[in-house]
Amino acid sequence: MAWVLATALSVMTMSAKAQQPAAQEPLPDADSVLKVQSSIVFIPTTVQTKKGEVIYGLRAGQFVVEADGVPQTVMLDNSEDVRPVALAVVVQCSRSYADEYPKMQGVNTMIEAMLGGGPSQVAVLDFGSEPEVITNFTTNTTRRERALGSITPCDDDPKAAIFDAVAAANKLFERMDPKGRHVILLLSETRDHGSKIKAEEVIRALGKTDTIVESLAYSPGRDAVVEDLKHSDGAAGGPIGLILMAVQALRKNVSKELARESGGEYINFGSQQKFDMGLNGLANRVDNYYLLSFQPHFAPGQGEAGNFHRLTVKLPEYPNANIHHRESYWSDAAGNAEKPAAK
Repeated sequence: MAWVLATALSVMTMSAKAQQPAAQEPLPDADSVLKVQSSIVFIPTTVQTKKGEVIYGLRAGQFVVEADGVPQTVMLDNSEDVRPVALAVVVQCSRSYADEYPKMQGVNTMIEAMLGGGPSQVAVLDFGSEPEVITNFTTNTTRRERALGSITPCDDDPKAAIFDAVAAANKLFERMDPKGRHVILLLSETRDHGSKIKAEEVIRALGKTDTIVESLAYSPGRDAVVEDLKHSDGAAGGPIGLILMAVQALRKNVSKELARESGGEYINFGSQQKFDMGLNGLANRVDNYYLLSFQPHFAPGQGEAGNFHRLTVKLPEYPNANIHHRESYWSDAAGNAEKPAAK
């Protein structure tokens, strides 16, 4: 009996201890937070002669990379492994797409050339007022071909929300391999109509996923410009205001700006031949680039401009080379991130 009572008392004591809340690890106080440099910034960079020939065999020491005018220590990925390609094909189906569609018949064949022989995945989206994911990233060629073949003109849609479409495509890259090649192939007109997302948000998102926008664009015809004026709210006022608005609309080139900021290339096509030549050129670029990187470093008082930082890449030994690279990146203020100090 005594043994039974002792055992029961022991079990009750252990149960009471188990019910007590475990001691929590104290949170770091303000004084224990230190500032560290942000993660590595990747800069996919292509280098070509004026004739468009790729320049091979460059070394890290030959590149000069500056962030906000401050020289950075350049690293170059010399891995011989074939990097996987993730390609999101984004096609405008609204407005003047019906007129341009016949010129794009060879797009699937050209995509094969862009992907090369390495591991690859392709997603397909179309857009007018809203982006639509026809197929998420897939390695299935048949599925990709069916997705591209299913895109039909949406003539009754007067909008072309380019920023929204690129943002939707970029979101698909968020879980992809960060060292792989992330490419958006944008087939659209040159101007944005009706996007809800702001341009700076899209550029920031592209920088976070290290995604390049390669753009093949067509200028909308006269009817599209007239339609813009017809649906204008007339804020500028009078015939002169309408003329100024038309000029501004024609000058605005969203496709070109997205390509420039992300390090891609912009090609304007007006014929089947120019479209095919443009895709051929892009295919050569996608498969031949240098993956530069650096860890942001600024001296006291430098790099204080905020989240947005300008990038420049130079090759002093090749002053006449055509260098394509992303022109900006986003980070926390002054290029730093906060992490708890080690105890």
